[in-house]
Order: sequence, then structure tokens, then C-alpha cells
Amino acid sequence: MKPFHQRILFLAVFLAFFTDGFSQIPESIKKEIRNRISTGLNPSIALAVYDETGTQIVVEGHADPLNKKAATANTLYRLGSLGNTLTGLLAAELHKAKYIDIFQPISQLSDDYPDLTDLQGKAITLQDILAYKSGIEDETAFILSSTASWKALENNDQVEEISPYAAGEVFSYSDWAMGLAAESMSTAMGSTYANLLFEEILDGSALKFKYLKEGETSAQLALGIKASNAEIPYIKSESMLWAASITDLLAYGKFIQSPPPGQSEVVALTTKTHFVSEIGINTGLGWLKDHQGNLYHAGHYPGFNTFLAIDRKHKKVIALATNTDGADISDLGLYLLSPEENPLRPYREIAIDPVELSSYEGYYINEALGLELELQVNEGELRSIHKEDTVSLHFMGEHCFFYEGLKAHLDFERDHQDRVVGVTLNDNGKEVMFIKLN
Repeated sequence: MKPFHQRILFLAVFLAFFTDGFSQIPESIKKEIRNRISTGLNPSIALAVYDETGTQIVVEGHADPLNKKAATANTLYRLGSLGNTLTGLLAAELHKAKYIDIFQPISQLSDDYPDLTDLQGKAITLQDILAYKSGIEDETAFILSSTASWKALENNDQVEEISPYAAGEVFSYSDWAMGLAAESMSTAMGSTYANLLFEEILDGSALKFKYLKEGETSAQLALGIKASNAEIPYIKSESMLWAASITDLLAYGKFIQSPPPGQSEVVALTTKTHFVSEIGINTGLGWLKDHQGNLYHAGHYPGFNTFLAIDRKHKKVIALATNTDGADISDLGLYLLSPEENPLRPYREIAIDPVELSSYEGYYINEALGLELELQVNEGELRSIHKEDTVSLHFMGEHCFFYEGLKAHLDFERDHQDRVVGVTLNDNGKEVMFIKLN
């Protein structure tokens, strides 16, 4: 992208709404968005795509489903862990200004901090955390505290408990560690994390992010719909409290794609490859990178999902947001980023022969996890039977069924005699395999 095509951001956004012939979002994606809204998977979905031909924004559904308030391009969605990329950007700015050194041990940011090392005695640096190679895992950190804070590490027992086996060697995504990094920079600079980001990055720039504290409301904030009434553990950290509209999120992607004068060095440090993982995921500071060098990150927060991807080679930015944590929209973004590598499975029901339908009936188990899955055909449809309730499944082709009202589907496996022998549950990208009992 040429620097804003010699236009200021306001003009670019204006033209995105009122000019035809710009970058086109495929009709198949628009149809899939409308389908997910109509079937209740997502209350609203906002999508913005930018490339060299221009910008297109599609917003469907309700920001407030109860009161039928329509979502718009100005509706705010909580970013959740997508805010990790802002933390990386702030660290790069403070490093450039020589306020901190991201390559030094994080414990050196304050005299009050205990030494944070791995089990081999190697100090964990700020860069280790920002590049997702600290070895710290969210599961272990949650045992100590859901609050990412040095207070959770005040005594030696806690420091030792959270120490990973090896830092700097293995990809280990951790929102908890990112929250610790944010707090550490805040302490070192003597200012709150939010104020630091406003002072060092946002003030005077075209970037517009809202900082919404726990329990704080905004007239433009969408009503976040959770997947269930159960409390899902999530990290409590200042770095998770950002919100943005789809236009603001797109502007951020364009900022990273083609930084304005004076920000190139900071963005370059943020987006360069800081770690090459053993599983094919490379990382920048807060960013994930695929093997083609595309930047991407998904954000999750109770009631919200967001996604941002930047294809710098083809000068393309993709931004997505929805107001539910029960139906991820990353698959739409990954498809738009690379259709060949990330084929999309539309959640649409198609007809199935009753004889074939009955072949999926049965009892399935995952012995290692102690999980069971019972499927029965009732009134012409396949149903998942639970103690609490029964959920309808809908055939979507290729031995695959999706759950009614959920972003989850079952992929069935057949043997050489065409008998169903197992199934994989895909729930928001998480996979669990089951074996069918004869």
C-alpha cells in the first residue's frame, strides 16, 4: 500500500462507505455471514477488507440482540488478547526511546521484582514473553492467580512454580505472561499501562482505541453474548481491556501495513521475526506469523471474538469482530487471507438419505479424557444426547454435521468398508477425537 494513497485516514474511511468499485468481499463470504447471523451463531459480525483497490466494510446483525439495535461500522467490540499486539508495539517504542531494553531479564525492570527464570536458571526476558517463547503457560499461571501480576509471584514458592522448563526454545502462547509484561512496563515507567499506550503511541496518531475498564460501559459497545452461563476463566489484566470499532481495527492494520513517518522503525521491530517455532508458527512482538510472513492475531474476551490479519506482500488487511465468544470468526479471516490453505466450511444444512443418516448413530468415547458422545436419529434428524438436554445436528456434507446454534461440528471417519469408526469434534478450532464402540 502506498502511504494512504496520498490521502488522510478520514478520506479513506469516507470513500470506503460511499464509493463503488473498491475491494470486493466475495459474495460467498457475505452469504456465510448472513447465514451465521440468521442461524443464531453470531449476534453480529463486522468485516472490513482493504487492499490496493480500496476498502469494503460489511456489518450484519445486532449489537444489542435483546433490543434489536443494529450493529454499525462504529459499534465497539472488546479486543481481548488482540491487545497483545498493542503491548508489543508499546514495548518496541519504549525500547527505541531507550527507556527499557526488551532483551534484558524482565526482573530487571524493577528492583522489587523477583528473579524470573526457567528451571535451568535462564532468565526470562521481556522479548521472550512478547514473542511467545517464555515457556510460561496460561494453564500453570491460572493455578496461581487469574490476575497477571507480580503480586502473584511475591514468594519464592510461586516463582518456582511458574518457572517453565525452558525459555526461548518452544512456542508457548500466554495471555497471562503478556499481562505480566504490560504490568512490568507500567511499573518501570511509573505510569499506568493505558496512559503509556496513549502517550507513546495513540496520541497524535490516526489510531482510535477505547480503553474500557472492568464493568465500565459505553454507549457504542456491543452486548457481548457468552457461549454459556458457566464462568470461563480468563486473564484479568489491563492489556485485555481495549475496544475498537471495525473501522478502527482496519485503520490499525493499515498503520502496521504502511507505518506513518516516524513510526517505521518501531513497527519494523514489532513485526520482524523474533522467534521461529518448531511447529511452523513464527512470531513478532505480540504478532503471530504464518510461513508466508503474513501477520495475524485473534482476540478472545468473554462475549467477544476479534481477528486481524495483514498480508504485507499483497498489501491487504482483514479485520473481523463479533459479539459472542461462542462462535469464532477466525475461519472467515484465514480464508480471506489464504483461501487455498484455509478452506471454509459453510454452516449450511443439506439433505441426507435416511439410510446414510442412521449410519452415524452410536456411542463414541475418548477414554484418555473420559468423554462420551451418544448420537441417535430421532424424527428424521441426528441428535446428540446429553443428560441435561438434546442438541440437533445438521448435515453439511462430506461426513460432517454441525451443532444447532453452536460454532462446532463433527467430522466422521469411515474405514475401508465404509463403516463409521470414529469422529472428531471441532469446537471453535479445538479438536477432540472419539472412537465408536461397536
